[in-house]
Amino acid sequence: LQNTELSDTQKKYVDIVNSSTRTLLNIINDILDSSKIANNKIELERIEINPFVELSTTYELLKSLAAKKSLIYVNRLDTKMFECIVSDPTRLRQIITNLLSNAIKFTPQNGQVVFQTEVIKANDSFQTIRFSVSDTGIGIPQEKLETIFKPFSQADESTTRKFGGTGLGLTISADLVKVFGGELQVKSTEGEGTTFFFDLEFKKCDGSTTLKKLLAEYELLIVEDDDQLVIDTIDNTFDSFHLAYKHIPKESDFATLLTQNSIVFTLDAKIGMQIRKILPREQIICISDTCDNTHLDCVDISFDESFSSNLYNFLLSKMQNYASMHKDNQQTLTQNLKILVAEDYDINRMLIESLLGKYPNITYEFAHDGEEAVDKATTSAYDMIFMDVNMPKINGLDATKIIRQRAKKHIPIIALTANALKGDKERFLEAGMDDYIAKPIEVKELQRVLSVYAPAKESKEQKEPQDITLNFNDLLKTIKSRLELDDAIIIKLLSAFVKNLKESIKELEEAFIREDKETVTNLAHKLKGSSSTLALDEIARMMERIEKDTQNNMKIGYNDMLKTIHNYIDLLEDGLKNAT
Repeated sequence: LQNTELSDTQKKYVDIVNSSTRTLLNIINDILDSSKIANNKIELERIEINPFVELSTTYELLKSLAAKKSLIYVNRLDTKMFECIVSDPTRLRQIITNLLSNAIKFTPQNGQVVFQTEVIKANDSFQTIRFSVSDTGIGIPQEKLETIFKPFSQADESTTRKFGGTGLGLTISADLVKVFGGELQVKSTEGEGTTFFFDLEFKKCDGSTTLKKLLAEYELLIVEDDDQLVIDTIDNTFDSFHLAYKHIPKESDFATLLTQNSIVFTLDAKIGMQIRKILPREQIICISDTCDNTHLDCVDISFDESFSSNLYNFLLSKMQNYASMHKDNQQTLTQNLKILVAEDYDINRMLIESLLGKYPNITYEFAHDGEEAVDKATTSAYDMIFMDVNMPKINGLDATKIIRQRAKKHIPIIALTANALKGDKERFLEAGMDDYIAKPIEVKELQRVLSVYAPAKESKEQKEPQDITLNFNDLLKTIKSRLELDDAIIIKLLSAFVKNLKESIKELEEAFIREDKETVTNLAHKLKGSSSTLALDEIARMMERIEKDTQNNMKIGYNDMLKTIHNYIDLLEDGLKNAT
């Protein structure tokens, strides 16, 4: 679900579900393993994180619990925090989740819970951040404050009966804060409420996904409004994150004022709809509780202390999503392509047209039935054919068989099907098709097919292989998230893979010389699978290309690819040397 196209709201909820699942599993593991903490055997990870994202996600995780008790649930994140810090996100989330969960649990109906951060000390490289969770709950008697952090301890023996819990949460939190180098402290007045707080120092990192970097190519425009207080709040938010912006009057001639790099913020949905005629919805943000999400990207944010951090997270998520979509659309495809699309349903043709229209170097034509598809495919030159399986006159499978019989060269044919069942893939391949895409078509699936089956550029002169870079630490993190293995095991797997890759590439080069199709196909298939498992997606794509080309009897030079793979081997070996 995370890898499909989602709206900003859907992405937010999916991220929360994913994050909550991982957090709860980690909490269970830590409770079962509390003896580790007591014996100082916990080792913190050092990962680059965005505190606004991590802390807001943690806060959002418990929002539904607060809502059930009609609590005023507030999030105040200091906008002076660095956008990238080095920390252990899992342990930090666990501490804050425990504190927020307790605050919600012990605060009566209609009370208040506030999660807050404050930068209390900073220089160019480090920040000390104070984290606090305050509530208007039952409070803790003074005589119990000294024992509150002891295992299985609660302020009152009746607390367990009334509120539940093991009494381990605060103990684990206090011990984890110590591992971070801080001290969990408490201030409380019985009958009025409690504040837990701790100070931690974090190192700044140079994150590649800061909001300022994501917005660097865009011009931020704020449409002026009668509600000056809200406009001032937006201004202050942008100032906090060092974003450049301009104000424009409500009566502006938007058609002449706006460019393709404009991102417009407005409080008026009607103005948003005017601008929608000029800009795509992704570049119009309507901040209003009366906005219609059908046509605009609407954000209903309360104008309180949490406004700045909430707007920041909305924009960051939105721009990451937008940048990812554009990156997918532009990735690797540099050659000009002519594509035939055989599709009888007009709604599907409109959808395909909108997807292919994003590629400036693709031209396309439609065939409205199988008979027309055969006629066009055998009388005109195409680089690729998308073939609907169920069409009038001649169905897609029979049309493919006829094209294979009549065509002078192999043209990649991709099946389009709305109901791919078990055995269908084999049926499509048997008919002569190369691959299939399920409808409705996803952007990433389309990009995959285009990358794999687009014919390589023909050139008389051999070009130098593209320079590549490999961040070994990022690779380890990606493999760890995919396989959930320890670093030591991942290092062993990578070492074995590199050794095998060197031997296999040598065999592959020899098989190319011998024109041994079976060996080439088998080696490429094997390396495609192992590369993909270890997050070496570029190698996996190259192997998939070689495998498909060989199966389709396409003779293409792969010197550039092989040189690139040799470069990857050198980079992997360097990374392994430094890691061992």
